[in-house]
Order: sequence, then C-alpha cells, then structure tokens
Amino acid sequence: MNARIARESALVLALLLGGTLGGPAVASSGRVSAQVGSFRARLSPLPVSGRTVRTITGLGQVRATLDGNRLTVTGTYQGMSSPATAAHLHFGTPGRPGPLAQPLEVTTSPEGEVTGTAELTDQQVDALQTQSLYVQIHSEDNPAGELRGWIFSTETFGEVAANMESESITVANLTRDFVPATDQRLVSPDPADWSMMRGNYQAHSYSPLAQIDAGNVGGLQLEWVWSMNDGNSEPAPLVYGGVIYLINPGNVIQALDGRTGDLIWEHESGPENTQDMRGIAIYEDKIIQATTDARLVALDARTGDLVWETVIQEGNSNSSGPIVADGKVITGMAGCSRYMERRCFISAHDANTGELVWRFHTIAEAGEPGGDTWGDLDDIFRKGGETWITGSY
Repeated sequence: MNARIARESALVLALLLGGTLGGPAVASSGRVSAQVGSFRARLSPLPVSGRTVRTITGLGQVRATLDGNRLTVTGTYQGMSSPATAAHLHFGTPGRPGPLAQPLEVTTSPEGEVTGTAELTDQQVDALQTQSLYVQIHSEDNPAGELRGWIFSTETFGEVAANMESESITVANLTRDFVPATDQRLVSPDPADWSMMRGNYQAHSYSPLAQIDAGNVGGLQLEWVWSMNDGNSEPAPLVYGGVIYLINPGNVIQALDGRTGDLIWEHESGPENTQDMRGIAIYEDKIIQATTDARLVALDARTGDLVWETVIQEGNSNSSGPIVADGKVITGMAGCSRYMERRCFISAHDANTGELVWRFHTIAEAGEPGGDTWGDLDDIFRKGGETWITGSY
C-alpha cells in the first residue's frame, strides 16, 4: 500500500484536486448522437461515516450499454460484509448521493452479479450522459448501501478503469502500516508526500516529482472524482503514505485512498456550516484541524477518532489551518476586526495534548511594545491583525 509509485500518484491527484476545486470536476458531455453509447462504473465501499467505515467492504465493476433509451447493465461484485438485498440506479453528481432512478437485479449473496435492463426517461438519459447516474448495491447489514459506483462514458474516460485495484486502503491497513509523521519526516519529507500546506516549512509550493512533464502532460486522463461538501472551499489537501487528507466545508475531515478515491474514514468536528477552511496539519499519528468556531481538534490519522480537543477562544473564528513546528500546533484566528474587549492572538499548543504553550497578541495595546504606533487611540479601537492564512516556519 505504501509503495513509492502509489504515493506519488496520490500526490499528483491531490495537486489536481486542490487546483480544480473552483470549477466543476467533470464537464458535461452532452447528449450522444442517436443515444448510443458504452459506459462503465467501478463499485467501491460506501462508508457514510467514521463509524460505518469499518463494516462496509467489497468491490466490483459494471459495464453498461445505451441503445436509444434502453440501458443494459451487467457487472460483478465480491467481498461484501453481508448478502446483497437490492440494487438500483440512482441520480447524483459524482460523490453525492441521490434518489432512486431505476431498479436492478442482484444476487442475494456477498458476491455475485448485478444486472438489469431499464427504459430510461429522457431526464435519466441526460443524467447518464452528464455523469450523474450511479449504481448502488444494498446489503443485509448495510441497508442504506454498501457498494456504489458512478457511471462514466468509455468514450470519454477509456475502456479500462485505471483505478480498478484489488482493494483500497482501509482503517485496518493504516492501523497496521502507518508510519508516524515525525519532526524529521516533516523537515525532510519524502518527495511522494505533501505533508503540510505548500509542501514544506518554507512554503515553496514545489514538488520534485518528475512523473509528469511537458512531454506527457497532454496524455493525462481522469482517474476518479470526489465531490466535496457544499459550501465555500479553498482546501489544501495533505498527502501522506498514499492517503489524501482533505478538509471540507462544515469542518468535516476525510481520508481518501489516493489511488482509487475511496473514502477510508470521515470525521465531523462541527459546527455544521458552509464556511471556508484552508488547511490542516499532520504530526506523528494525528491530523490536526482548526475549526470555524476557533477550536483545535486532533484526530487519529489512522481511524479518524478524536484524540483531543481544545478551545482557542470563544467568540472568534478561524479560516486557516495550523502549522506544527517542534511539537507545537501554531495557529491564529479570525473575527478580529470587531470592537470588543477580547484580543486576537497567535497561539501554540502542545501537539500531543492540546495544552496552551504560549500566546502572542497580534495588536499592541497601550504600554506594550509597539503600542505607541497607535497614538492615543483607546485599546478597544485597536483591532485587526487577523491571521487568515497558514504561516511558514
């Protein structure tokens, strides 16, 4: 799972993800002339939360052909945690669940076949041709769904799915194989990793990888798509050991297999909103996030479980992720432009416990070094000094 080539591929995918979030991940292909086409889908586990990721297993693949409005589906699956109970076509843009569109037939066992022929409505044909139709298999232990795969045109994305791996990284894999992100690894990172915002402590934003160059960049094609939560979004994903760690609007952290795009775990730190958050940090075996309501949260990088949580300051907010240096989580805050008694600051917390180590106020008050630069202005009106982007070190 941790071979260099797998991790390099994960890094390239993360860079593409971070660079394309401003627009749609997949362009609409439009209606195919005469409505004839060949399609494929890769079925992968459908964990819906950090709790169910351990109990949802399996994989499969589906082929589909469209003739007029008639869609014929044939496929196989294996390794589910319990016998299949039903299969359907659903509406939904890539990575986002949606309502049922058409029923399919499925073998009532943990492995078998999924088949069906359906007369699609014109709306469903449009959904198929704009990558907004997916196959979902339900099981006894996971009635809400265990395997899911979006249907893509082979004309657009090729006959063979490049990410059809025998299995994806799981929580069990990470628990067994995870190598801690030590201070030394952060100072001298593996070229295949992208273990902090902008790549290194100097914020160079440069990768030494040479897999993609001017000679082959024109031959790149999409391997997988992951749709993030709705909201404002400027994330800087991390890549470590072949895993992409991603922060979503609403303070949701996800760990994705860099090769396949499958979800490994997910943690909702709250509050649920659409506010922006730019980055996260990794240190030892923890993913550390600052939340939009000015908390620091440390999660187990292997499982997504909560390790520690601390409040930076009530009443403020945050839009930038922390940086970890010498075992300290360093972060600032936002919401500093309002006239109020509380002050804004940059603070350092122990990366292992969350305990406060030091605090530096970003605006000097009267009698403090630099305070004279504000003249005779009352302290209540000395505001600003927000830290809305992650620093370098």
